[in-house]
Amino acid sequence: MNGQIPRRGLEKNVANTLALGFFQVFLVFLPIAVPFFQSKGLDMQQVFLLQAIFGAVVMITEVPSGYAADVLGRKPTLVVGAVIAGIGHTLLLFADGFLGLALFEIALGVSASLISGADLALLYDSEAALERPEEEQRKVVGRLYGIRTTSEAVSAVLCSVLLLLWSMDAVIYVQAAAGWIPLLLAVRLVEPPVASVVVAMV
Repeated sequence: MNGQIPRRGLEKNVANTLALGFFQVFLVFLPIAVPFFQSKGLDMQQVFLLQAIFGAVVMITEVPSGYAADVLGRKPTLVVGAVIAGIGHTLLLFADGFLGLALFEIALGVSASLISGADLALLYDSEAALERPEEEQRKVVGRLYGIRTTSEAVSAVLCSVLLLLWSMDAVIYVQAAAGWIPLLLAVRLVEPPVASVVVAMV
């Protein structure tokens, strides 16, 4: 459309970004992370080391990921982050021992850095392109943080249900499947314009 962005696409960005935020932190396996890691032969020292690896990866990749979002765009950065997240969660199905789980934590750390910030920037830019009041923009951003909190609560409840009805393996299978949902949402996003015309979809 000669550089023009359909308004409807930008409006869908809000719902898709909020949903992406929900599933980014939808960690069903988190309540059983320690016993799961121990079932793979790790001791508590190695479990703590895995968490340290995740934190270090996030810290190291935070600035480069922000630069990537500025250079490549918010949507491409979110798509790449979602792909890495999906791969990381899938590793849970095959990880056996410290090395496999370390790769899982590294993938999650990189994806968290790529998604975190890029989703917020895309949300802000979409709202700005739609010329919505600043107060409404702040409310939408607040909803993103609220949805992430809700996701953590819902995933914890789902974990309990899966454990009661099935087993720890069921939790991991659900986690591996849920890990790819952010990609399905990211590919539906529209890159907000920096200085472009927003037109109504007819």
